[in-house]
Amino acid sequence: MTMEYVALALFAIVIVAMMLPTSRTSTAAVVAPAGTMPVAPPVSPAAG
Repeated sequence: MTMEYVALALFAIVIVAMMLPTSRTSTAAVVAPAGTMPVAPPVSPAAG
């Protein structure tokens, strides 16, 4: 459930960033972590 919530929140952030033309730099900052996220979730549940 946590992974789902994180993915949903990240997706919403990306949409908001794309909707705001002034936050193009923010979009890049969000896209970078997005690529690393898939690697983090598998480790988080294992640690928890």
